[in-house]
Order: sequence, then C-alpha cells, then structure tokens
Amino acid sequence: MLEQITTAFPGSRLRLENHSITGPLQLDGQFHSLRLRLDPIVEIFVDVPSLDGFELSIQWGDRTFGDTDIGDPAVDDAYFIKTNDPLVARMWLDERGRRSLAEQRARIEADTRRELERIHALRERDPFDQSQPNVKRSWPIEVGDGRVVSTRGVGPARCTAGEVVEILQIICAIAGGTGRWSERCSAMARLTGSRVKTVADRIALGGPALVLEHQRVDVDVRFLRRETDGDDRLSTRVRANRATVSPATWSAIDDEVRGPLPAIPSGKKVRPPAPLRHLEIRSRDPSPPPFALLEPLFVRPGTKADKARAVIAGETDVTVWFDGAVLDAEVIALATRFVAQLATDTGISEGPYR
Repeated sequence: MLEQITTAFPGSRLRLENHSITGPLQLDGQFHSLRLRLDPIVEIFVDVPSLDGFELSIQWGDRTFGDTDIGDPAVDDAYFIKTNDPLVARMWLDERGRRSLAEQRARIEADTRRELERIHALRERDPFDQSQPNVKRSWPIEVGDGRVVSTRGVGPARCTAGEVVEILQIICAIAGGTGRWSERCSAMARLTGSRVKTVADRIALGGPALVLEHQRVDVDVRFLRRETDGDDRLSTRVRANRATVSPATWSAIDDEVRGPLPAIPSGKKVRPPAPLRHLEIRSRDPSPPPFALLEPLFVRPGTKADKARAVIAGETDVTVWFDGAVLDAEVIALATRFVAQLATDTGISEGPYR
C-alpha cells in the first residue's frame, strides 16, 4: 500500500513502521502530517492547526438528518454534515474541499448504477438469483481536536489501496483549507495599504493570522471562536496594544451582530448620535468616544459581516470585532487604521480606503 500512496502523492516522504504509514504527504503544494494505521483496522489521521473547539462531521447520507447547509447542492444533497460552527464549516469547506466531495459523490453514484445494472442483468437470466448489490459508501470524516480522522472500521484485507488513496485525497483537500485560507489572507493584506509583517502559513483558529504595521503600530488580526463568556462562533478580531496604559476605557456594541466578546469594560451608558443610535455604548471617561471614527465601522452598506460587532477600548489595548471571517481588504484596512490611531492617539493617515 505504501508504494501506491507515494505514487499517487508525488513529493510525499512516507515510511512504513509498526503497521503504520507515517510522514508528510503532499497534495496541491501543501504537506500534511499523516498517520495511517493498518492494524487491526485501517484508520487515517491528518494533523491540522488549532481548531479552537471547532468540530465537523461529514458522512454519506440524507442532508435532512444534518444541521448544516454548506451552500453547494452537489455536497448538501448527498452528505450528512454536522458541526458546532456553520460559519467555520463554510469557510473550511471551500471550493477545493467541496469539489473533492462532489467528485466522490459522482464516483459512488456511477459505481452504484453499474452495480444495480449488474444485479438486474443477473436476475433477467435467473429470476431466483439472490445476489445483492455491492454498493460503495464514503468513509466518514471527523474534524476536531487538531486533526482530520477517517476509518471504515475494517482491516486492510477488506480495504484496497485504491480506496485509501481516494479518501486520502479527500481528507487532504479538506485539511488544506487552512492553507488556502492563509493564501486569501495574504492577498487581502497586500491591499490594505499597511505594511505586512507576518502571515501565518496556515490559519490556526485563535492564533495570529497576520500582523500589519500601521503608523509604527503592530496590528494583530485573528480568526477565533471563543472568548470570555462569549458565543462559540467564528469571529474576526483586529487588535493593537496602546502605547501607554490609559484610563479612558469605553465600549461600543452592536447587539444585532452575533459573535464572541471578551469582558466588557464597566462604565456609564452614553447616548450616541443618530447614525449610531442602535449601539450600546459605555464609557468610564467623561469625554465621549470618537463617534466620527466609529461611524464608518458600524454604519456600512452591505451585509452584517461588513459591519463591526464591537469596538472595545481597554486600558492596554484597542480591539475591533466582526462576525464571521472578514477577508475584505477595505474593512480590515479601516479597522487597522482605527486601532492604530487609538493606540497612539494620532490622526489617521490618508490611504486607499480613506
């Protein structure tokens, strides 16, 4: 089986030891840490970056028994998909990941048609023939605890090398979503007008996705699911440390937008001007928050994903939160300039999205 796998995945560096095939497996230019156990049953484990509690289950079956609509009929109509965060699931199962599942569906349906035709031909010759169709089904795929796992629950004697190669192609296409997500972040970061200092090779939920420098301030952009007393739901956080500890703390929250938040600084309620009247604003400082700067973040055309969930000015940092994964350069550029200004109390320089 090792020879067939290395032939199907050129550039992989795999080895066989202790009834397991292990090592880096290459697909689409990405290397995936693989452990393929062959005894007593065939099990596949592919490592992925931190998932921040995200879980995803993909099985062949009626979608009505699942709880997630990915948005691709070729996948939704054939697979039972269950997850604890649909936003992450739709980001992770990008076009490449969905295509691998759709191709598997086409293979299974073609095999099923051929098998049913074979049984029909047998029974036409012998009406009493008791042969049953040997219908293939996909391997269940589980994503969680930092890895993608799949098994058929059978030993290598009942599992061909071709089957293993097929499921490895699907698993690695899905696992590669984190690398493709990073590529999209890198392309987006170059359009923000800020200096791009670092971009993660793969997106780890909760870890730094990219660091931008604006007005000599490092701005950290992350995709995460959980914060103190918050919902488990994908969010984007743009954050910068303040140059000095500041007693001027305040928060602006849009309760119409979902997502996790950290502890909100205490303070008195402040009545905002008309464009921001829907926000809940609290401040410990006698002077009001910078409403003119807040307005572009909260009052925007388009979907809620383009609008800020919250802005929190703490004693040591300033953060802007969005629901879902924001990959719009204009939105990230606006949030970056905002937190950089608040971090240094300097004016916002002119830029491509001023």
